Amino acid sequence: MLENHLLAIQKAYEDTMYAHMAQRERDIKLSSLMTKMEAEFKIPLFYNNKFEENNKIVMVLYRKLSMSRKLSKVE
Repeated sequence: MLENHLLAIQKAYEDTMYAHMAQRERDIKLSSLMTKMEAEFKIPLFYNNKFEENNKIVMVLYRKLSMSRKLSKVE
């Protein structure tokens, strides 16, 4: 079950990254995927070593999404 959820999020990530869209739209989609992960996997708002140790694969994908965003100042 966990693997299916992670595979679905990974697929959505790849679709988003390879899609022809503006960076702002891509950032919004990636942020939405991160929010989905936070809810599904109950990712804590602040760093929690125990959670990190018990959910390594979840956190690797979560950080991948986070680092793929190119957040910029809203004008």
